[in-house]
Amino acid sequence: MISRCRNSGMLIRKWCAENGVRPSQYYYWQRIVCNESLTLIPGESQVVQSPFAVVKVLETSNIYRILELSLLI
Repeated sequence: MISRCRNSGMLIRKWCAENGVRPSQYYYWQRIVCNESLTLIPGESQVVQSPFAVVKVLETSNIYRILELSLLI
């Protein structure tokens, strides 16, 4: 179901409506498939989430802050 929806190129809600699937069912099975696939990774006992962005304060005043956002992707 997950691969059929993704391969259709349609939005998830639209695909679900056309195929008689509730979006909550779709997301439930997507979570199950994702969790199961993580258990199949050899040698990995846990998933470590790494930071995806760094924010630096460049300048500060009484009124505003200028920030720099760097994505780590």
